[in-house]
Amino acid sequence: MTVVTQDRVKKQAAHHKRAATDHRRTPEMAQNLTAWQRYKLIWGYEVQNAVFRLVRRLPGINIDRARLEPLKSDHPHLTRWRKRPFGIPGKPAALADIPWDYIREHEDTIPFLGLREYWYPAMQSRDLYHNEPKPVTLLGDNLVFFRDANGKACALEDRCPHRSPLLSLGQVGVVAPGTITCRYHGMTFDGTGACVAFIADGPDSPACTTMRARTYPVEEFGGVIWVYMGDKEPEPLMKALPYAKDVFSHDTIIVSRNPLPFNHLNLLDNSADVAHPGILHRSCLLFAGQKVSGQVAVEEMENGGLMAKFVDDVPHPGAMHLDCTEWHLPNFIFHHPGDLGGDIGFGYAWVVPNDIGNSTFWIVLAVTKEKRWQRVLTAKMLDALSGKFASLSSSILGCLDGGDVPMMTSQGRVARWDLDRLARIDRGIIAARKKLKAAHAAERAEREAAGRPHPRIAPPLPPPG
Repeated sequence: MTVVTQDRVKKQAAHHKRAATDHRRTPEMAQNLTAWQRYKLIWGYEVQNAVFRLVRRLPGINIDRARLEPLKSDHPHLTRWRKRPFGIPGKPAALADIPWDYIREHEDTIPFLGLREYWYPAMQSRDLYHNEPKPVTLLGDNLVFFRDANGKACALEDRCPHRSPLLSLGQVGVVAPGTITCRYHGMTFDGTGACVAFIADGPDSPACTTMRARTYPVEEFGGVIWVYMGDKEPEPLMKALPYAKDVFSHDTIIVSRNPLPFNHLNLLDNSADVAHPGILHRSCLLFAGQKVSGQVAVEEMENGGLMAKFVDDVPHPGAMHLDCTEWHLPNFIFHHPGDLGGDIGFGYAWVVPNDIGNSTFWIVLAVTKEKRWQRVLTAKMLDALSGKFASLSSSILGCLDGGDVPMMTSQGRVARWDLDRLARIDRGIIAARKKLKAAHAAERAEREAAGRPHPRIAPPLPPPG
């Protein structure tokens, strides 16, 4: 039997009162602290919880009790969840399924495979070598990249027009430097898509005058190979992409790409959402000074973007915070200098659709540190963090790897907008969805008028046998 005394009630009340302030202390933990002090404090919460979980399982020790805790992100738990297989308790197998009935019902109004008439980052320059074809899937299209004799990156449809095998299974440099040869019958194309030889049909093959491979416009800037996925004649990348001249005028560019196991629209909502960092990224170093709540407004910008921002008078308690997010079609956000409370850099966070259930998250930032050695060191460190160390809790990319990605994975391969019940903090998301749907409708109308019906999204067929 437990005896409850007046002193015990007072002690419990005092304990709960102290604990109740923890969620208010947490937003203040970045105030007047250096980056290193913030980092130690964030890690301190995680170490403290890890020790508590271990000790309470020891025999003969009873420290388990209901308690209030400070608001934190718990990147280790979310990262472990992200890495676990589907079909275990807490990670239903249904999350890995694609909701084809929902897609069939809404594909005319929602661009599940993205917008076509835009430039997209396709691959890093360092990944495309001479004499080596590189396949990439973008917006549901299969492309093959290779370099011509002058080193220029080229992109063709990854299909030989002769009998439709993959050109990416072919060989570069057989007939002439910078040409790609289909390995089936030797039909060969240059970077413009012209058929320059048909080895099996002989040197006088008439097919060379009638056959062409589909080409995609390509430009290369900032260590990234960009490709235009539409049918129109594109504007040059530097003119079409907002802020491109500012970003690519810098001598040090950070480029990071992360594959994501869900549709690009899952991350669209996240990108246009200025309200979630104060909750989900509470313990992420980049947002350690973010307030937990605020009134959100959205406005249309002259450059075509949308600005979702806090408009109330409640200040952020620390320097590491985000006041606004600038979202653009086809689906990227632009971070201005100082947006993240530091001088890491400024540039793009871009979500690229690969196919219906997969996308790639690109980061392209111009480093703005004053001295060149600082810029180079920052780029090297972030390059390492975006590789095998990306899952480190509270790292620069811990916000993504141990925060955004688990949340969006838990929404399913394709987030269902028809099930959402949006609130006033979602004004940026509502505006972005509306803008995306309008652009999708315009593209569909143009294709229909030109006699090119918009392709239907085909579900994958089961394997034969």
